[in-house]
Amino acid sequence: MTSFLLTFVDEILSEFGSLTASHSVPYIQFIFCFKWEKSKLENTLSRIRALIFDLQKKQERSHTEEDWLKRLEDILDDGRDLVDKLVQVQQEVNVNTSMAAQVFIFLSNLPFYSAMACRMKMISNRLNAAAADYTKFPPVQQADEGSTDKKKTKETHSFEPPTEIIGREGDKDEIKKLIKKCSDEKNVSIIPIVGIGGVGKTTIARLVYNDEEEDEKNHFDLKMWVWVGYVFDLKALIKKIIRAATKEECPELEMDLLQLRLREKLGGKKYLLVLDDVWNTNQQRWIELKNLLMGRAGSLILVTTRNKVVGQFMGNTGEPYTLKSLSKDNSWCLFEQLAFKPRQMEENPELVAVGEEILEKCRGIPLAIRTVARLLFEKNSYTEWLDVKNELWELAKEDTDILPTLRVSYAHLSSNLQKCFAHCTLFPKGSVIEKATLIQLWMAEDFIQHSKKRILEDIGEEYFKTLLNRNFFEDEEVNAYGNVLCCKMHDLMHDLAQTVAGPDYSTVNDDAVNNSESVIHVSVKSVYMVKIPTSLLNARKLRTFFMAGLLTKPDIDKLASAFKCLRALNLGTGQMLNSGSGHVLNSVGELKHLRYLDLSKTDISTLPNSVCELQNLQTLKLNYCKLLTELPRHIKNLVSLRHLENYGCNRLEGMPSGFGQLTSIQTLPIFVLGSGGLSELEGLNNLRGALAIKKLEKVRNPASKVCLKEKKYLQTLTLCWGTHEGNGDEDAALLEGLQPNRNLKGLNIFGYGNVRFPRWLLNMGNSLPYLVKMTLSDCPSCVHFPLFAQLRFLKVLKLSLLRSLADIRNYINESHSSFKDHFLSGAEEWFPSLKEVYLFKLPELTEWSREVVVDNERGRAKTEAVAEQRTQMLSLNCLSKLTIEHCPRLTTVPLHPDVKELTLHNVSEALIQSMRCAFSTLSKLKSLKICFCPDLVSLSEGWSANLTSIEHLSIWYCHELESLSRERYYLDGKELASSEEEDALSEEEGFQSLYSLKLFSLPKLTSLPMELQHATKLKELSINSCHSLVTLLESMENIRSLQSLAIHDCKKLISLPRGLQHLTALEKLEILDCPELNFSDEGNDMPGLGSLHSLKLSGLPKLVYLPKVLQHTPALQDLQISKCPGLITLPDWFGKLRSLRQLTISDCRKLKSLPEGMRSFTALRKLTITQCPYLLEKCQKETGKDWPKIAHIPEICILGEEPTIRDSRNPPRLPWK
Repeated sequence: MTSFLLTFVDEILSEFGSLTASHSVPYIQFIFCFKWEKSKLENTLSRIRALIFDLQKKQERSHTEEDWLKRLEDILDDGRDLVDKLVQVQQEVNVNTSMAAQVFIFLSNLPFYSAMACRMKMISNRLNAAAADYTKFPPVQQADEGSTDKKKTKETHSFEPPTEIIGREGDKDEIKKLIKKCSDEKNVSIIPIVGIGGVGKTTIARLVYNDEEEDEKNHFDLKMWVWVGYVFDLKALIKKIIRAATKEECPELEMDLLQLRLREKLGGKKYLLVLDDVWNTNQQRWIELKNLLMGRAGSLILVTTRNKVVGQFMGNTGEPYTLKSLSKDNSWCLFEQLAFKPRQMEENPELVAVGEEILEKCRGIPLAIRTVARLLFEKNSYTEWLDVKNELWELAKEDTDILPTLRVSYAHLSSNLQKCFAHCTLFPKGSVIEKATLIQLWMAEDFIQHSKKRILEDIGEEYFKTLLNRNFFEDEEVNAYGNVLCCKMHDLMHDLAQTVAGPDYSTVNDDAVNNSESVIHVSVKSVYMVKIPTSLLNARKLRTFFMAGLLTKPDIDKLASAFKCLRALNLGTGQMLNSGSGHVLNSVGELKHLRYLDLSKTDISTLPNSVCELQNLQTLKLNYCKLLTELPRHIKNLVSLRHLENYGCNRLEGMPSGFGQLTSIQTLPIFVLGSGGLSELEGLNNLRGALAIKKLEKVRNPASKVCLKEKKYLQTLTLCWGTHEGNGDEDAALLEGLQPNRNLKGLNIFGYGNVRFPRWLLNMGNSLPYLVKMTLSDCPSCVHFPLFAQLRFLKVLKLSLLRSLADIRNYINESHSSFKDHFLSGAEEWFPSLKEVYLFKLPELTEWSREVVVDNERGRAKTEAVAEQRTQMLSLNCLSKLTIEHCPRLTTVPLHPDVKELTLHNVSEALIQSMRCAFSTLSKLKSLKICFCPDLVSLSEGWSANLTSIEHLSIWYCHELESLSRERYYLDGKELASSEEEDALSEEEGFQSLYSLKLFSLPKLTSLPMELQHATKLKELSINSCHSLVTLLESMENIRSLQSLAIHDCKKLISLPRGLQHLTALEKLEILDCPELNFSDEGNDMPGLGSLHSLKLSGLPKLVYLPKVLQHTPALQDLQISKCPGLITLPDWFGKLRSLRQLTISDCRKLKSLPEGMRSFTALRKLTITQCPYLLEKCQKETGKDWPKIAHIPEICILGEEPTIRDSRNPPRLPWK
């Protein structure tokens, strides 16, 4: 915290300095008391700065000293608020240039300056008192860098009990492949392993280190294990390596002698060295060590680290190996091994469900799983396990190594980064965190250290990357330009953030707020909260408030009155009663310190002018305010505004006059032409990211100055013409003047009306050489378009709603003769980087041609032959994703064998037939979707055998499609091939990699491919509205990986496949609206469906008894039975389903009673019964015959009476919601 406070003091002093330099100061000087108190406060701040700097030298601080720093932070926060008010008055003076106006403002603010002088005096006194208390602390004693306990990590060794390692064989094999790949390298190979604390990096290193097979292959002369830790002391490390090599203590020697001895021990030898737990981020230090580690070719260094950056500069074999969390199955194996006693799972199946919920919170981190599992091993009852689940992270904080292990990473952050990380606790667990939002919040709280050379956003970007590289964040989402857009936090990291955030932060679930008077940052979780928690109104120091509830004008007024120090206010996604006119937000203008205001997804139609009084406001978010029509007319007064987000505000009528004065603005997704026209954009040269200019049809003067070329930070530009009447020449002249900066990476053009394009667009290879994404849409006159093939970095091309486009050729203007000759000669590669192509609603498009058309100035075109060596020019070597929708006349497209995703939606059968031969070459195709192809009768013979890499297959709404299988095997749904032939072929052909199969609305489909029953990797099978399907497969015994099976609306289906009991991985099963389906229990009384969580049976008139296989479902938590008129009774074994948490029985009119086993449903939380007349009578509260069987259930909803609710905080929901 000391570094953060030093920065804080420096910034306040700097602000005072800027006040002194301001031209408004001559008036302030007239107030002697103000000048005097200001000078005293500056002197006191300088003294405090020296004390903080002195305290920073201490490597260990007492609780009293930490409390002193916290007290100091509170005082400095008040000082910053005071500076804010002074700066705001100064800004009011500065925007008025006339002397008379300045004098008027000065005189009107005389009482204000007197009050500020009093506040300065109070703050000075508080700081002086704090300085006096500092003298009571023990004197500072210097300590070595590594002496502090908080920087110590646990030293590791090379041995790991084999029983402790589960689920890492795949990772070990991948690293062994890397080792094999590097084994012939002349230099020493260095492979870093990167991952979050506790994920198992050391374990993997041990597996490789102790692998006897690897030893035999590589014949290492020497193997060394060295734990590095936080302090990267070169001399100490050399001694450790020598000791590991010699197995003897290294004598104290000078550095030169140590280097010689290390080279002597390693020179000429092939060695394996593990450097475990490396934290050093100084690349030069690593280079100094690496230069000493010279061994024989094939030597290997394994490095484990939590920091991606460390892994990147230490490795020399490509990207570091990133170690992920354990899979769900492997997590359970490890948990089961450590948490359960012998036979405990069979005797107490209800513990399985609780265990799975606990395991979910561990998120695949082996350290967390081991710790919690060992704790549970000592617990025997269901209640004890529930207690552990409810108090899991409190236990983790107190008694385990989980959070202390992660806290080591936190301790190594700078104080500013520690503040930034703790602030993440405001976001709910598991939520997506937008990078831009996070940085804007950090800015609002002054967590980012100011710099004269760099803007705050760039420094915040660096902070974010540091936290991401050190694994505080994960699952980052990256756009086509390589920018990280958002991320998530691992649950354990979120728990760590909550721990280090302390009492300053509070997450509110109800009306109670702990330590409400001292809390500073509050996030209200519940979206159902309809008022501001009463206890929170005492939080006078509140600086951050997130709430998405239902608010009224009195609520907002109360908020503005109580929270005067607010810097960040997020009311996004909430509803504001009667907020259409915006008057509900009038009082928000009173929050003078506000820097961040989020009103996204609210139903406001206008913003009140009072918002324009927020002169400190940096960020205003109005995303997806779909009713918003206008911005306040005085928005130009928001002189500090840097980010105005208005994504999805499609009803905006125009930007107010004077908008162009907001020259600090960096984020402006949508600019709608208003009365000021395009000239409002002229001075906004700090714009970054994406900019969409809308209503270009309103431009009356195409020569208007826009200067898009000057906006060098823009990445994406969208130009939109709406519906308008006029000639296309105006559009052409306007587009000519809208040439963007050559650094642009994304260009989208909508509604352009001319047949011709401007010169800069015809020569994008020079004007936009770095373009990555291009969209051309709704251009009615477009018959051909620019030469996209010349764009070396183009990755994504989207063409849509081009109603005149008949073919896709490559047009070159004849005036570009040099480029034409160069291009036709074959010197340029066509589309060298193109990865994704989208063709949407191109009704006249017939082909993607291999010809080049040279267009002369008179508008005539001629076709020139392509050089012989260019016959494969449209092979699109990098293409991985092709989507074609609503192109009914298209017959051919270029298709490269490396295509991974193919979507065909409402295309001609001719196009599909033309692709049939290509199926045999699509060896890398992962996803195939065919939708709305009414003429498609069958796919090509043997097509499935060729698509050996297909993982996702979806076929929807092909009403004439009769079969997916090979014709020589099936005819009219009857099998013709012998079983021997089938078995022989199935091993080599078919859906070897299929993960998901979805068939929807194929009314003539009579059978499924027989290869499907050998799809051993299939996890999801969904069949819906296949009315001619009689059977699915003969057997599902081999599809043991299946996790989800859904069969809906198959009118003629008469039976299910054999082997359902073997689906041990099945988690979700739905069988709905299959009127002819008979359930057979033959062979299904064996244990099997041990993973089933959710079961839904509905619309099954022939279901009389529940299948016996269901009695072996110990993990079943949700069971829904509805519309089964033949169901008479529930079986005696029904009580075995002791993990059930929710049971719904609906419209089973012959079901007469509930089984006695209902009494044993101790885990059942909710029972819903509707339209079951016998049960309605027998389950009447207190009087019904079956009431004693269900009275223990907390939540009961029976249609026809008032719901019985045991927990008022969770009212029952109707079963159809």
